Amino acid sequence: CSPACKAPIGALQAGEQGLMGVFNAAGQMVDFQTVDNMNQLDFRHLAAGTYVLRIDVEGRQAARTISIE
Repeated sequence: CSPACKAPIGALQAGEQGLMGVFNAAGQMVDFQTVDNMNQLDFRHLAAGTYVLRIDVEGRQAARTISIE
């Protein structure tokens, strides 16, 4: 597993939960999860490529691009 296949959730504070969508280069949602600051995301099920993670926590949004090889 490359470093990109697991990533901590840094956008969440202790005790917060959020919704995370994972989008491929075509803009299609390929994964959706409820996450908290204790989760480690596992992307091993995704094909190689570039993805955008979008996390929404109580109206706050964060996005991060990851590449999986």
